[in-house]
Amino acid sequence: MASNSLNKIQIIGRLGQDAEHKETSAGKLFMRFSVATDKFDYDTKTTVPIWHNCSMFNFGDKNRTEALHPYMTKGKQIYVEGSMDYWVDDNEVKRPSITVASVVLLGSKLDELKDGITNEVPF
Repeated sequence: MASNSLNKIQIIGRLGQDAEHKETSAGKLFMRFSVATDKFDYDTKTTVPIWHNCSMFNFGDKNRTEALHPYMTKGKQIYVEGSMDYWVDDNEVKRPSITVASVVLLGSKLDELKDGITNEVPF
């Protein structure tokens, strides 16, 4: 049965904390991180953060998360592209999450010089 649907998410935001490098029970490495985007609250006339939980896995490229992990530090601005998914926590509660397909590091030229990398190649 063919489906006419699309599950794609694109966000630009800042990392809330340093990314965590983890390993699944099957021994596969992945990286988990949270990204804050801004939303204007018309009631309070202020900007409030919206938090997005993200997980990035090593699919074809075994070193993808290892190469990116050192640059995924608190406050770093990034572009994330992926799909909406869910994971089940220890209390059997479904939690929304973005399964990340690619990350692009953003920021000023000064940030790039400090990091020693450019932001032109997505991971």
